[in-house]
Amino acid sequence: MKSMCNLIKAAEQVYNSYLLFYKLSALRVSTGKSLQEVLSDAIQNKEQHVEFEVCGQHYKVEITSDGQLKVLGEYAKPKVKDILEYADNDIIDLLANSEVFLVNGQNNNWAFTIQIDDEVRKKKLQIGGPGKRIPFSIRFANFYRVIKLLEDESIPLQEKLRLANNIATGSGKTYDIALLKLLAYLADVPCITVVPNDTLKEQSHNFYKEFLPDTVVDIFVKPLYKKAIFILDDFFSRKEPVSKDVFKRECIDDTAEYRYIHSNRSYPTITFDEAFNTYWNTLRSMENLALICIDEAPLLKQNPILMARAIEISCDKPIALFSATPDKLLNEEFRIKEQVLLSPKERAELGIGKLPVVHYHKTKFRGTSEMAAARSRYDLLFCVPERAYIDKLERTHIKLDNWKSAVEQFKQERKLNKKTLDELFIECVSKSLDSQAYKVNLIASKDTRTGNIVDSVLDNRKSQERKEKRTRSFTDAIKTLGLDLQDNEIESLIDKNLNTEVGNNLLSSIKLHIIIDSLNEYTKSNAEVTEEKLKEFIEHRYGIVNSFSFKLNTELASAIFRLSQIGSKYKASISRNYPGDKELHNYIFQEYPQIKEFCEQNTVISNFDKEITIHKFRSSESCSDIGCNHQNMLNFIKAGFVPSVISKDLAIGIDALRLDSAAALAKGTSSILHPMFLIQLIGRIGRDVNRKGKCFFDLFTTDSSYFEVQDITQLSGEELCVRLEKANQKYMDDKNAIIEMRSGSLWNNIKNRYIINEAYHRLMLPSKLRDKPRFDLIQDFVKEEFKSINIQYGFNKKDCIEIFTQVLQRVSDDLNRILQMPVNARTCVIFLGLLYDDNSNQIADLKKLMQDMRNAVKSLNSKGSRIVEYSDNLSLENFAQYVMNVQPVNWDDIAGHNPDSNVPIFINKICRENGVPQIIRVAPKKTDAKKQSKYLIVASPLIAVGIYATVTLLTELKINPIIAVSIFAITSIIAVILYRYIAKDCEAQEVQSKIMDNVIDSIDLSYTVGI
Repeated sequence: MKSMCNLIKAAEQVYNSYLLFYKLSALRVSTGKSLQEVLSDAIQNKEQHVEFEVCGQHYKVEITSDGQLKVLGEYAKPKVKDILEYADNDIIDLLANSEVFLVNGQNNNWAFTIQIDDEVRKKKLQIGGPGKRIPFSIRFANFYRVIKLLEDESIPLQEKLRLANNIATGSGKTYDIALLKLLAYLADVPCITVVPNDTLKEQSHNFYKEFLPDTVVDIFVKPLYKKAIFILDDFFSRKEPVSKDVFKRECIDDTAEYRYIHSNRSYPTITFDEAFNTYWNTLRSMENLALICIDEAPLLKQNPILMARAIEISCDKPIALFSATPDKLLNEEFRIKEQVLLSPKERAELGIGKLPVVHYHKTKFRGTSEMAAARSRYDLLFCVPERAYIDKLERTHIKLDNWKSAVEQFKQERKLNKKTLDELFIECVSKSLDSQAYKVNLIASKDTRTGNIVDSVLDNRKSQERKEKRTRSFTDAIKTLGLDLQDNEIESLIDKNLNTEVGNNLLSSIKLHIIIDSLNEYTKSNAEVTEEKLKEFIEHRYGIVNSFSFKLNTELASAIFRLSQIGSKYKASISRNYPGDKELHNYIFQEYPQIKEFCEQNTVISNFDKEITIHKFRSSESCSDIGCNHQNMLNFIKAGFVPSVISKDLAIGIDALRLDSAAALAKGTSSILHPMFLIQLIGRIGRDVNRKGKCFFDLFTTDSSYFEVQDITQLSGEELCVRLEKANQKYMDDKNAIIEMRSGSLWNNIKNRYIINEAYHRLMLPSKLRDKPRFDLIQDFVKEEFKSINIQYGFNKKDCIEIFTQVLQRVSDDLNRILQMPVNARTCVIFLGLLYDDNSNQIADLKKLMQDMRNAVKSLNSKGSRIVEYSDNLSLENFAQYVMNVQPVNWDDIAGHNPDSNVPIFINKICRENGVPQIIRVAPKKTDAKKQSKYLIVASPLIAVGIYATVTLLTELKINPIIAVSIFAITSIIAVILYRYIAKDCEAQEVQSKIMDNVIDSIDLSYTVGI
C-alpha cells in the first residue's frame, strides 16, 4: 500500500510540474502578451511585483531576488484532471501552489523552472528551464491514463501499468518513456528501458539530457555495468578509497584484471540483446517491483527467444510496450490490459495534429471497349490509380475555418478602394481557400518501378487542358465564397494572380514556397542575414550539409539570401507566402535565374530499399547512400524541400513537419493496403498545427480496402483500435492476396538485389557476407522470406508452411515460364534485357534456384520428411525438410535456448485467462557458510564415531569406549574452531566488498559496456 501511495503521489508530481512547464510557456494575459514576456520584462526592470489579468480575473505576483514567482492571495490547488479540462485560471492556481522560477538562459532565452521534492533522496529536482524541451499536450493525455490506472484499486499493483502505447513513429514515444522513468525514480521503483539497438539507446540518452532534470539524467545515462580494472595483489588490502589519479596510474600494472561491475541496475537503458541475452540472469533475478518499458516492441518478434524471455519477465513485473501500431500477438502474450491509441480526432482536440481531409477512391482498369475508344496512348497509360490521384490533387480546394471573416474583410476593403482588386483578391483567397495541389506530398507505393507515378506527377503533356480544368475548379470554389464578383472577373483574377500550372512547372513553385517559408522562419530570430549565418542555420535546423554530390547547404543558403534582398514591392507577398502567388513566383524566377534552376532540381524523389532516386520526366538518377549523400538527401526531404516524394519506407519512418498531403496508391493486392501501414501513414501528415491550411489523406486502389478510412476522423481511440483489429484480421485471412504479395515481393527482391543491382547491394551487405556466392545469398533471402511469413502469422506452423509453400510454388512457376521462353523474349521479360547474356551465370543461378524451390515444395507437401540436422547453410530442400519436422513449443520452453541461433521456431497457441498467472520463480540458492558450519558441528562427532566403529568392525577389533569418547570430543573442538574461522572470513569478505564498492563509486570509469 505504501508503494502504491508513493507511485500515485510521484505521478501527480510529474504531471503537475510538466503541465506547468507546458502551459505557462504558452499562457497569454488579457493584453495579448505572453505571461513569460510580462514577467521577464518585470525582472529586467527590477520590479518586485507584477499585476495582470487572465480570463477576467486579476492576479498579483511577487518576484523574489532569485526569480521565484509567488502568487499573492489564497488559491486552491486544482485536482489532477485531463489536460483538456484545464482553464487558464487553473494554471494560475497551480502556479500559486508550486515552486516556480523564471530563469534567463543564453541569448536572453527566458524559461520557467519548476522545483519538486525528491522525498526519497531528500533533495530538490528542477523541471524545465532554459534549453529543455517543452512536451506536447499528447504527453499529458497519455500520462493521465497512467494516473487513472494507478488509482484503480481493483487492479493488482503488478498489472496496473501493463499497457501498450501506440503512436506513430516520430510522434514522441520517448517523451512517454522518460515521464514513466521519472515517475518510477521519484517513487523509488526501478525502471528498466529496453530498446532494439545501440543507436536508439544513444538517442534515448540524448533525449533525457534535453528533457529531464540534470540530476536525474546523470543517473539514467549510466550503463547497467561498467568495465573496470582491478589490481589483484593490492586492491583488497586498501583501507581507504584510492584517488582517481592513483587508480589510473596503478592500473597500468601487468597484474591488473578487467571485471564488469554493476553501475546502474535501477534505471538503465539497455538493448534487446543486453536485456534478454547478455544480462538476462541479472534482470530475471530482480525480486523487487520494477517497471519494464520496451520501445519498438514489435521488433522483439524478430527473435522469438528474446521475446520469450521478455514474456517471462513480464509475468511478475508491470510492463509498458511502445509501438507505432497495436500488435495482437504482443498484446495477447504480454497480457496487455490497456491500449493507448489516439485517433486523428483526439489528436486534433489535443492540438497536436491537424484533422485530415480523407478521400477514398476505388478505380477500375479500363475494359476492352473503353481501351478501343481511347484517343491516344496517353489515355491508355493513365487509367490507373496514380492518374486518378493527380486529377483529384489538381482540382481539390477546401474552405479554411476563417473563410467567412476573410470574405467580409474583402468586401469592406473593396469599398474603401485603398488596395487594388488583385491585392485584395489574393489576400482573400490565401485566407479562405486551401488547394491540395500546393502541398508537399508523399506518395506511398510498393512498386519500385515508379515510372507511371513519376510520369503522372511530372507530366506536362495536355497541360493546357489540365490547366483549364484547374481554372474551372478554382472558379467554382471561389464562387462559393460569395465575393460578389462576376464569372469573367473571377477567371481574369485567377489567370493573373493564381498559379494554375501542372507537372514540374507546379512543383518548382511549391519548392520556392518552402524556401520562402524558411526565410520567414529565420527572420523571426532577428539574426543577421548573411550567407554564412544562413548556412549555419540550415545545418542546425534541418541537418542539411554539403556532400560529395550535392551542395544543398550552399545552394539553399544562397537562394534564401537572395530572397532576403528582394525589393520592398514584394515584401508583403514574401511575408504572406501564399503558395499559389503567380506574380511573386514569376518575378523571382525571372529576376533570379539561379533560384529558378535550383527550384527545378530534385522536385520528385523516390526511396526504395535505402536507395534514393532523383527523377526527371522520362529519366532518373540514383543517389548513392554510400557516405553522407543518402542521409543528407533524407534530411532535405524531411525539411520539405522536395515537393513530391514516392516511397513506402518513408511513409512510416519520416518525421516531416511540412508534410500536409499523403496518398496510398495500390494496384491489385499490395502490402500498401495493410491496415497498420495506412494508420501510420495518416499519422505522418499535419504534424505542425501552426502551419496554415488543411492536411489531406487519399487512398486510391483497384481492389477493395480492408481498412475503411472514410469516417476515420469521427472515431475515438477505442473505436479505432477495434476497427484496426478487425481490418487486420481480414487482411491476414485473405491468404490468396498474401501469397500473391509475398511471391511478387520475393521475386522482385531477388531480381533487384542479386541480379540487376548485385554490385550495389553487395556494398550494403555486412562485410562478412560480401564475398558469399550469389546463389547462397539468394537462398538466404528466400529463408528470410520464410522468417517474415512466420512472424506475420504469429509463429503458427500450419499457416506459415501453407503460405511459404504457395510462395515458393508461384515463384518457381514464374521462373520456369520465363526460362522456357526464346532468348530474345526471355531477356525482355526479365525486365527489359538487364540480364546481359543468356549464357551468363545469372541464368544458371535462376535455373538452379527454380529446381531447388521445386524440391523444397515437394518436401513441404510430403507428410513425412527425413530428419535433417540444422545448419545456416542448408539448401532450400533440406531447409524445407527441417522445418517440416520442427514441432511447435510453448513460449516458456524456449526461454533457455540460444538467442544467437537462427533455428526456425513455431509456437503453440495457448488460450490465456484474463488475469495474469502467478508464476513462482525459484531464485538461485545462496550458500551460507555459517549454516553449513552449524550442521558440521552437530554432525561431525557422530560421523567420526561412526567411522571409528566401521573401521573396528572391519578389522575385527573390539570397540573401546574411551577412544570413541575421545574422538567425539576432539572432533567437536575442531568443528568449533572451523566455525569461528569461517565466520570471521565471511565478515572480512563483506568488509572488502564494501571497500571495493566505495572505490568504484569514487572513480569516473571511462570504459563502459555497450555505449
